[in-house]
Amino acid sequence: MLRVRAPLRIGLAGGGTDVPPFSKETGGCVINTTIDKYAYAFLEETTNKKIHFINQDIRNENIYSFSQYPEIGREKSLIAAVYTFFCKKYNLNKPKSLKIQTFCEVPMGSGLGSSSTLVITLCELMNQFFKSRLNKFEISELAFKIEREILGFAGGYQDYYSAAIGGFNFMKFGPDKNLEIETLSLEKRFRLELESSMILAYTGLSRVSAKIIESQREGIIKQSEQTLKNLLEMKKQTYEMREILLSGDINKFKELINLGWEKKKNTSAFISNEKLDFLIKSCFDAGAEACKISGAGGGGFMIIITKPEKRHALNTFLKANSIITMNFTFTEEGSTFWEKY
Repeated sequence: MLRVRAPLRIGLAGGGTDVPPFSKETGGCVINTTIDKYAYAFLEETTNKKIHFINQDIRNENIYSFSQYPEIGREKSLIAAVYTFFCKKYNLNKPKSLKIQTFCEVPMGSGLGSSSTLVITLCELMNQFFKSRLNKFEISELAFKIEREILGFAGGYQDYYSAAIGGFNFMKFGPDKNLEIETLSLEKRFRLELESSMILAYTGLSRVSAKIIESQREGIIKQSEQTLKNLLEMKKQTYEMREILLSGDINKFKELINLGWEKKKNTSAFISNEKLDFLIKSCFDAGAEACKISGAGGGGFMIIITKPEKRHALNTFLKANSIITMNFTFTEEGSTFWEKY
């Protein structure tokens, strides 16, 4: 029995600039940090000549015989796609009798990179099982290839690298296939202040990020002045956020979170809506000093920032309005593998 977990992430600046074609043509950059909420994957080698997949999040279970192996490759499933890729490359395109299970500690469509983080756990799981000796960067590239290219699910690059590496990271993507990742070392007092100031609140709206990303891509392809202008400004803000995090300026951090959210909303009409705008306004009225929707937007989790001494009161306000909140801590460890104890 093999086990893997990988951390989810929150984006702090530049989210959306890592999505092709902008990242490939102009070059994008983001800053994110991993948190102590995880995606998990488990593998058990069996002897029944069955291929058994269980996605616990959606209570989906599929069992295939070896004769059905060719059908698995046609499934639009993360587990199936990773399993098929590794069997083709590392097992002479022959099936292996395995039971693979996954689950995530937050809902799908959360805006915390859950689906891409699950792909990282699955790739690491199969990497360990087949002893393919892929490093974290190679696993990240492979996870992108499987989810974005083979399955055709729209999205950017950042989630894979954050889940694999962990920590606060400044990432530059493209143009071409250039990649630069700088792990940021925050002063301890500032890191604690940030951690004690932030709340994750579930908006109650799950969203399909592909619709938002497709809208942004269309704007880039059609050379929409508004989309390109705002993406370029978000890219510039990412460099500013890097300096803010390294210098430890909490007030400028809050200002840039708010400014980044305003710029992001201008890249697609689907990023915000009347309900989200109302929720964010309500948070400000209750004591928040910065707010944004995590990930692509459109729903999922809100990132809310206030003073540490006001966080309890803001949490109480949100819960009184039936909004689920989630406290968290930052984590520096990326994807982790272990064998059953």
